[in-house]
Order: sequence, then C-alpha cells, then structure tokens
Amino acid sequence: MRPVSSSEIIGLDRYQNIRSRYREAVIRHKADRRLSVGEKVTLVFEDRETLRFQIQEMVWIERISAVQYIRFVMTQDQADRFADPSQPLRIRIDHPNYAQEVVVPETTRASLTLTLSEDPAPLLDVDELGPAIEDELLHQGTHVRALRPANRPGPDLVIVEALESGGDLAAATPELLRETASAFVGCLDWREVAARFASP
Repeated sequence: MRPVSSSEIIGLDRYQNIRSRYREAVIRHKADRRLSVGEKVTLVFEDRETLRFQIQEMVWIERISAVQYIRFVMTQDQADRFADPSQPLRIRIDHPNYAQEVVVPETTRASLTLTLSEDPAPLLDVDELGPAIEDELLHQGTHVRALRPANRPGPDLVIVEALESGGDLAAATPELLRETASAFVGCLDWREVAARFASP
C-alpha cells in the first residue's frame, strides 16, 4: 500500500464543506470490508482510503490516536489463491474461550482482492475541491505579519505572528515588540471596539 501523503490531506476550511459527503462515501466503502466473526468480534479491513479518512478526521478534531492493526503479508501464490473464487475462503478464530468461523462473502473478497493488486479509487478528489481559500494578509512587516484566517470562527479573529521562530515574548527585542503592537493596533477597527465598550 502506497503511503498517504500530506498533499492528500486537505485544510479545515475545505474539509468542513465536504466532510459529511466524504464520511458517507467511506461508510459505503467500508460496508464490504467489515466482517463479523461470531457475536463478539468484528473485523474491518482497512485500505489506503480508510486510513486517509482516519487521518483527515484526526486533523479535523485535532487529536492523534493510536490504533492497532494486524498486517497480513501474502506470497504471490497465497494472493492468487485468495483471489480465486473457486477456492473456499473462511476466517476462523481458534481460541479456548472464543472459537468462531465465518465464510467470507464474495463482495468482501472482491474488495479485499482489489486491495492486493492496487490502491482503491480515491473517495475524495482534492483537485475537485478547487483552490484553498487564502488567509487575508492585513500587515506584513520585517518581523511580524497579521492575518485574518479564511476559516475563522468569527469576523474578529486576527492572528499576529512572528516571521521567525524561536525565543519567547519575554526575550523579544524592543523592535519586535513595537512592530507586534503596531500590527495589532493597525488591524483593529477602533470604531467597532468603541461601540462594543459603549454598549450596555
């Protein structure tokens, strides 16, 4: 399986508009990749697209989680037998406390066989979404810049950020502090600020 690249993970501003549609497509895709083995075990056979969705969702909710996977490596002969519909295909759990066996349905087998030979078709076409909405540049100085994010929770959000990383505010030079204050003050609509403080 080819790794998922960062260029295939879209920004939050675009993802929020297609999230429900993408999620529905992944659920449909996973339907043939889910298999119950008895009443207590359900297997989900992940592929590149289901992993891409998980990464996109982790970015969306801003958390990283650990997931356990079991990887099965097959020889070419095993893959050929796996793909051959005339060969019976079963999954069995043989444990003293849980012994179950299930025949793998043909739709599941077909989906898994495709994964052995190629990556699935993308469920989310990044190019189809068009270009990302750019942040509005409000101020560009020598040391700082001020942005109004394209995907902001409200019209008042402005981000003033240093152009060079490292250090902390306590160690900032007077020049950097002056420019930061100037950028901040220059981005405010003082009439709006005065109206807010004047209102009861």
